[in-house]
Amino acid sequence: MHKMFIVSMLTMLPVLRGHSLDSFLEERGRRLWDTTGRMVLKSFPDALGWNAADFTQMRYTADSVRQKLTFAGIPLPEVIFYYNDKPADNLSRKLVSLQVSVFNRGDCGPWDKKRFQEALSAVERRLNELTRDRNPSKSRRFLGQARIEQITWRASGYDASLRWSGRGDENEYITLLFAERGSTGKLGEEIRASLNRSELRDRKIKERDGTIRLEIPPVTQGGKGYCVGATIERVLKYFGSEVDQHIIAQIAESDARLGTSIEVALQALKNAGRKLNVRIQDVYVDGSFATLDGLNNLFEKYNRLARQKHMPEVDGTLQPRGGVIDPSDQLARLDPSLFIASRQKRERGAKWFMQEIRNNIDRSYPLCWSLVVFPEDTHQGRFGFHMRIINGYNLKNNTIIYTDTWGPESTTKTMPLDEAWAKTTHLILVSPR
Repeated sequence: MHKMFIVSMLTMLPVLRGHSLDSFLEERGRRLWDTTGRMVLKSFPDALGWNAADFTQMRYTADSVRQKLTFAGIPLPEVIFYYNDKPADNLSRKLVSLQVSVFNRGDCGPWDKKRFQEALSAVERRLNELTRDRNPSKSRRFLGQARIEQITWRASGYDASLRWSGRGDENEYITLLFAERGSTGKLGEEIRASLNRSELRDRKIKERDGTIRLEIPPVTQGGKGYCVGATIERVLKYFGSEVDQHIIAQIAESDARLGTSIEVALQALKNAGRKLNVRIQDVYVDGSFATLDGLNNLFEKYNRLARQKHMPEVDGTLQPRGGVIDPSDQLARLDPSLFIASRQKRERGAKWFMQEIRNNIDRSYPLCWSLVVFPEDTHQGRFGFHMRIINGYNLKNNTIIYTDTWGPESTTKTMPLDEAWAKTTHLILVSPR
């Protein structure tokens, strides 16, 4: 009798609650953390997909479904359901936290002050109703030029935090975070990396084939040009910080379509390093793409090798226009194999590159890795620059291990050392203070 009743309730849940996330939270209440992946899929059919290779995240994105998830009547751009990593049956794993994007500039475009404030007020009212907490805690924190504000409610079964950043018409995000009751700390504590060096000693994973790697929390950038923000978020989460890519995009002045200037982002993150409780430093910077002389030298080496191999040369004539150098057309014509061969002899070599990787991975420090990507390397099918994480190496087959922010299919991959070194433009170390 009891079993029949439970099955009936699970069957009714999606019919009763549809795609309203706040109604789902109201329904689950104290039992929220007993919710399994199977129950979530029943509640929101055809709306979610696995976001991590280890099956610990389910992700909803508004651009991939017809029927939208909402909170307080507001269509949501993204929702991530986080699960524990046991049992082996993925759909039997229980929910441990929930991250809800109500608004972010990267997915939604700009919102003016009125629209932003109306959404913020609607969410706040709904959380008052759901939690019945009449005395939520409020906090504010400045991170670089970004002002982050947070209200945290304590419900009978969970903590709910509303976090946002917006001033005038320069609005960045509204995020909801749901966690186990009593687990939410002060805003300043949550954004600080909490792991110290001694706690990192046992993080290395050694595999039979000789691979030594680190397990980095998965984060997906989606369709936004937030590879820098998503990469930094992953590394900061690895060190225990709860800063997300939207906060990083704000302080790094990221553009959702064009991406992020590495130099601007790094300086902003260095300035915020003390509040994040991390140090950020350059391990290697390649100036080939940053100056006219650097680009001319790059094309000269490429064309010299092209002549030796009887392959087509690339017109490397570059003239600044309005003080801006745009080598996009020339770079798009480069042959990948010839480019890799022409880039081996620089002021430093691939052996030095591998040694730096080893030194840091052996200390359990991943490296943020900016590199050249060719059309066959990307979803967009065009030449460009991208940021990934180097999280391991294998000396037996001379490869590096890296992980991306393009979803579960690109969480861990390998690349020959010579190719990785040739494509490298920037190597950055983020480490705990």
